[in-house]
Amino acid sequence: MQVADRSYDYKFGAKELQDELDLNMYDFGARFYDPASPRWWQIDPMAEKYYNLSPYNYTANNPVYFVDKEGKWIDISGLSKEHKEAFRRFLTTQEGRRFLLLYGSAGQDILGYHVEKDGKYSKHTVWYESKENQYGTDKGGMTHAYVKSRNTGKWLRRGNLTSTNATQTMGFVVQIGPGESEDKATVTIGHESLVHVKRITEEYGKAVEKFNNGGYAEESEKTGVSQGVLFLADAVSAMAGEGDHKLFVNGKNVNYETFIKELTEMYNTNKYKEQSDKDKEITRKADGL
Repeated sequence: MQVADRSYDYKFGAKELQDELDLNMYDFGARFYDPASPRWWQIDPMAEKYYNLSPYNYTANNPVYFVDKEGKWIDISGLSKEHKEAFRRFLTTQEGRRFLLLYGSAGQDILGYHVEKDGKYSKHTVWYESKENQYGTDKGGMTHAYVKSRNTGKWLRRGNLTSTNATQTMGFVVQIGPGESEDKATVTIGHESLVHVKRITEEYGKAVEKFNNGGYAEESEKTGVSQGVLFLADAVSAMAGEGDHKLFVNGKNVNYETFIKELTEMYNTNKYKEQSDKDKEITRKADGL
């Protein structure tokens, strides 16, 4: 029997070399280190507290004595130039800025917008990238949700999640089709961020809180199903975004609807509303809603 040779993953800075998302970079939490460049993909989120040091330094330039332990962020470095402009337009709306303040970390700057303090969901990570989805489609958007493993620190897909390895920390990969125009990408970024990322975060958080507080005990006693299995069902459902599109097509996602209304009023055009309506019709037919 052959055994796959898997080299030790925890190397530079005692951080894991991440390859699950084809990143091939060291996961330092607040930022990724690319050994091929070599460079950081983000500045130090605590940079404003250390004005005498470069924002791209690592452990005050003294890796012999210090190790960077943890961090969190929103990463748009994977977006194309056109899609970064779409993200900037997303941030011109109050809903876009609220999203940034929810997931951003203290000291983080994105396209001129500054985050003063850690947001409610800043422990989670959101990557945005201009990339074809798993079906090879260069239009539209797709969100992949992951949970950080309690045992290995790796990102878990919902199929690998268990009640014993699940943590409260989530990671999202938001893919925007490279064929999306700036206007279309603006609507897509709003959809993926507000319809999926935010709602999945909320629903998964509810399941974790319920499980930690023994909220599944009564149901477990009645049904004979373990609390862990009940939690897992809710957690996987949340990660899959079940119910997200039903709210979307029926105009019940308040954050997203407000976002589209803001765009319409700010730029004095109906093109965003028209695109949103088209997306709803396509989703309604595709999902049988």
